[in-house]
Amino acid sequence: MKIILIVSFLLYSLVYSNENYPSIYAQLGTPIYKSSKDISKLRDIDVLRYEVINYLENKKQTLDLGIKADKSTNKNFKKDYLKQLRKLEKQHNKIIAYTRKRLLDAVEKKDTNIFNKITNIDLPQLYKSKDFNDKVLNYYKQNNKQNNKFLNKQIKELAYTQSNNKSTIEIPKNIKNLKDKNLFNKISILLNSYYGEVGAFNNITDLSNELYRRDPDSKYSLVIKARIELHMGYIRGDNYSKEHIKKARSLVLEAIKKDPNFFDAQNFLATTYIVEHTSQGLQKAKNIAEKSKNMSSSPFRKEFLNAKIAKEEKNYKRAADIAKNILKNTDEIWVKTACYSHLTTYYRSIKEYKKVHELYQEDIKLNPDSPWALVNYASFLNRIKDYKQAIIYANRSLQLRDFGMAHYHLAKGYYGIASKLLYDEKKYNDSIEYFTKSIQHNPTHENSYYGFAHAHYQVGYKTKNIPYLKKAKIAYEQTLQIDPKHKQANKELKRLNKLLNYLGI
Repeated sequence: MKIILIVSFLLYSLVYSNENYPSIYAQLGTPIYKSSKDISKLRDIDVLRYEVINYLENKKQTLDLGIKADKSTNKNFKKDYLKQLRKLEKQHNKIIAYTRKRLLDAVEKKDTNIFNKITNIDLPQLYKSKDFNDKVLNYYKQNNKQNNKFLNKQIKELAYTQSNNKSTIEIPKNIKNLKDKNLFNKISILLNSYYGEVGAFNNITDLSNELYRRDPDSKYSLVIKARIELHMGYIRGDNYSKEHIKKARSLVLEAIKKDPNFFDAQNFLATTYIVEHTSQGLQKAKNIAEKSKNMSSSPFRKEFLNAKIAKEEKNYKRAADIAKNILKNTDEIWVKTACYSHLTTYYRSIKEYKKVHELYQEDIKLNPDSPWALVNYASFLNRIKDYKQAIIYANRSLQLRDFGMAHYHLAKGYYGIASKLLYDEKKYNDSIEYFTKSIQHNPTHENSYYGFAHAHYQVGYKTKNIPYLKKAKIAYEQTLQIDPKHKQANKELKRLNKLLNYLGI
């Protein structure tokens, strides 16, 4: 129940007025609206003028629509607002990305005029990368002919003390460690609770950057970096990219070098081995669990690790029993969500589908704004071939967030209905609509193209409909581009080519 982390959501919230913004989709909209005042100043840069003016016009229209949507009970009206807000978000991110590039160009070309124009605008969104910050701030300090209040503030906040007149205040180590630990705990709770909600990663980003500024190489910073690295490698289900697993493990091992008894680091190290899905990795995770069992005072955190291990061993009953015991002693939403994951896996394995339905519905109640709660349910509905309901929940997920898993399960639902219409009911024309929708949401699924081709071939052959036969030929060829060894597509394409030759086409 994790999510791929997308850069477009990592926006900073700037407070400059008491203007009222729409409460609906506020996590996504409010930071964008608040930053518009400063973005408007980018109009002074020629190459950005048109883009910024267009953005500000769209921002006004979107804000007006959001205020109306706030007061409306019409669900379609709210959907329209979300679509418009997403377009504005993309435009916002495009401007920020281009401004960042323009600023780096100014540094490389030593264009002080453009450099000052951009850096005199208070846009913290620009300063998310340490490498970027180093280049900009080093250039500023070397060419400091104009006093820049914002960059001076950045230098102070980012602990850039290389200037000629630097002065440092020593913070007692025990106080610093306590502050770092408290900040680490806040971020950890947010990461544990992160369930794909639009804009929810903003707080994680802000707090993480604060932690990194305090000490980028502390054990706390290293563990958070490792956790985010693994998030970024998420693929689907319990699968992560090998490259991101390796990077995450490298970071957390650095944290363990600093403090071998740091339970959070040991716990996450075990996780990196579990998600490898190998017998060797599983054994390493079990060894870590045994070694670290006395490092944490929280019993349910130890048990969570044991539940993960049990699930990887396919001992779903043990994982479910652990989850049930944890649920008796917690009211925390993220803990319940994690427990429901183990319980649904167990009840699916013994085909108690009624219980699975109840758990997913309860999960959605706990996390109503989570696209992942909805898409997880859609995945289960596809598994039990309830395709119509799967489409409904995958669509709801997609309305909250445009991401691959929602498209995948939406395509799967459409494909399920299309296949039944084509192969079971022989309703060829009806099936074409659903194959088309399946392809729209998953254009790499060879069997959707094959079904689309086969349906067109059947109709075209029986009615001698030449346009249908031509569409069938194109779709068969697309099927074979994806899977050159697709037997049925190869066989039927040869048959179709003979027919087309016979017809003189």
